[in-house]
Amino acid sequence: MASPTFGNATAILAQELHAGLIRDLPNDRRLRALMKKVEAGVPAGSPWLRLERPVAAWEEHPGFLKMFTFDGPVNCIALSGKEAPPERQNWLLAAVRNVIIILDMGTGRELQRLENNADDVMFVALGSDGRRALSLSLEGKVWGWDVETGDSREIRLGHSQKASQVALSADGHCGIACAPGDTVWVWDTESGAVLQELGRQVSTVLCVALSGDGRRALTGAQDHLARVWDVESVRILQTLSGHSDEILAVKLRADIGRALTGSSDCTLRVWNLETGKCLQILSGHSMPVREVDLSPDGLRALSGSDDGTLRLWDTITGECLSIFSGHSESFWSIALTWDGHHAISGSRDHTVRVWDAKCQEDHHVTSGHSHYLKSLALNADAQWALTAGSADAITRIWDVQTGRAKQVFTSPSHANCVSFSSDGHRALSGCEDGRMQLWDAATGACLRQFRGHFEEILSVAISVDGRRVVSGSDDWMVRIWNAETGDSILVFQGHSNAVLCVALSADGRRAVSGSWDHTVRVWDTKTGAAGHVFSEHSGPIRSVAMSADGLWVVSGSDDQKARVWSVRTGKVRHVLSGHTGVVLSVALSANGRRAISGSWDRTVRVWDLQTGRCLAIFECPGRVLAVQFTRDSASHIAAACEVGRHGSYRPAIFFFELRGRP
Repeated sequence: MASPTFGNATAILAQELHAGLIRDLPNDRRLRALMKKVEAGVPAGSPWLRLERPVAAWEEHPGFLKMFTFDGPVNCIALSGKEAPPERQNWLLAAVRNVIIILDMGTGRELQRLENNADDVMFVALGSDGRRALSLSLEGKVWGWDVETGDSREIRLGHSQKASQVALSADGHCGIACAPGDTVWVWDTESGAVLQELGRQVSTVLCVALSGDGRRALTGAQDHLARVWDVESVRILQTLSGHSDEILAVKLRADIGRALTGSSDCTLRVWNLETGKCLQILSGHSMPVREVDLSPDGLRALSGSDDGTLRLWDTITGECLSIFSGHSESFWSIALTWDGHHAISGSRDHTVRVWDAKCQEDHHVTSGHSHYLKSLALNADAQWALTAGSADAITRIWDVQTGRAKQVFTSPSHANCVSFSSDGHRALSGCEDGRMQLWDAATGACLRQFRGHFEEILSVAISVDGRRVVSGSDDWMVRIWNAETGDSILVFQGHSNAVLCVALSADGRRAVSGSWDHTVRVWDTKTGAAGHVFSEHSGPIRSVAMSADGLWVVSGSDDQKARVWSVRTGKVRHVLSGHTGVVLSVALSANGRRAISGSWDRTVRVWDLQTGRCLAIFECPGRVLAVQFTRDSASHIAAACEVGRHGSYRPAIFFFELRGRP
């Protein structure tokens, strides 16, 4: 009997890896995925390090909901469909050893068992009405099931061949199977009679699918091609070409003219069945894609890979909406519920996990920016997000808990950059016309305007006490302002190109700036004196942060590296390497022991400032625009990335907890 377990999925990474273990188990998927993480920079041999997967604050980051535990590996799962009677619409079928267990997903209660003393069940399918099921045993035998009575019948294919994969039409009337070699059969599930043999294939068929009515078939083969068949005439309607390696998984939605394929080339492809054209390439997995599913409306795709993750995709934009991980063993089966609200995965770790797949619903889209996000800032406890869009003059404050816009500010010209005061009561925006606006976050009133720059403002920050403002501009200058009066107090000159990022020390006595000229400069805000110039980056500086005591600076650059600098000596302490994209945001913990960096490569990295080692890597579904430690914690991290759909872009906020040493 399965028992539901609730909680956050936790992944333990970077445990002891012994060379002999890898040698003895060279094909273990879990070990290969773990090795890739280690090779990417997560240190092995760190038993104290425990990484907890992000906990969603918004619907944009779906998360782990619950788990059903079984007494053996879950080889396959299947779900009932919309056509099922109400009492069956929440059914889950799980193949565990030689038994098919039927559960109610809402309650976790076991409803029925289907068993016939056959070998272990490796595949199971259920008709959308929940009346007929299909299973494939380890020895290659195919069985048809009457779910109501529990009766089963072996389906005998031509020449008693053993099947390697099977599928069932949504109406439950037709089944399809392929055998090792080049043969594919379609049969009537009621009579068991073979209806068609889809001829000899050009290449070994690895996966099959049927349309809802059984009239179309889709096959994926070793020759990198998928083929769409008319079952009645045994004619190939389309050959889908584009993958660069064998096709391991297919899904067919003939009623909406779409097909989905997954391949050893680590990608998924969405296809138009009528034209054979590839509509979207879904890239992000680092290992072969073995399982795929497509929502009934074709707008969402779900994939499972040897890299140990499930990914939820927007098939229109190609955006990865969510990344799910948490199984302690490889998973062999995935599915989307008929209403698209949940993703389900079954694993060798004896569990089935349920994930929240309600991403980016339309009621959020109406209030999004009309183009990509130019700037994003979080308040100290990451409960509010402040954004500026690239194609409008609007600045928004978002409630992280609800995902809705709390306040909207309209500037005289397009806003380039934003910042929050530490208490979250004030918001600051810098605009293309060289002006800044200070806003009341609660009322939306413009409290003050700052004028003085000759070109557009590219970066802004507010001091911890809220009394000073620092800005960087395309006029190559850094300015310090009185936040109460709007007066310009100091002007720093020295950069030879646009100033892209600025920050202030906690006591406000030092400012730091990064420029398109590849340099980082430190300034004394009391005397106006220039400090050290750091010039070892090989690209523009996109982000800077200063430690609470003002003794250390961290910078992120287009050269895909972050660097840690000593303000006293002007020397580099560490070069933080590992990102594969521009480092857009950096932050330092209050105790000065850790740094975090966020990048266009959609990852957040955590660094030990004593050693310069990467402690953790977290993945996000969009480019990471802002990272920070929440309040004074060195273990709780907030990251904000950009997500978009149909021309509307919003921030998605992720929370991570790094367990272990502070």
